[in-house]
Amino acid sequence: MRTKKLEAKSMIKIGFCVGCKQEFPKKTMSLCSRCKVVNYCTRDCQIKHWPEHRELCKKAGNKIGRAH
Repeated sequence: MRTKKLEAKSMIKIGFCVGCKQEFPKKTMSLCSRCKVVNYCTRDCQIKHWPEHRELCKKAGNKIGRAH
């Protein structure tokens, strides 16, 4: 069991960019700073996706803001 945990920790974690629909190493990705729900590969990708993400971001951001 312990070796499986160590093996899992050493694996590269993969994230999904909701803007361009591609997979990237999670370490290189950015989380939306407002809603903390979606990942982006680059700032440009986040800007391009903003019109689609705006409403979800507002709703999620409001719920997160109330939780604190």
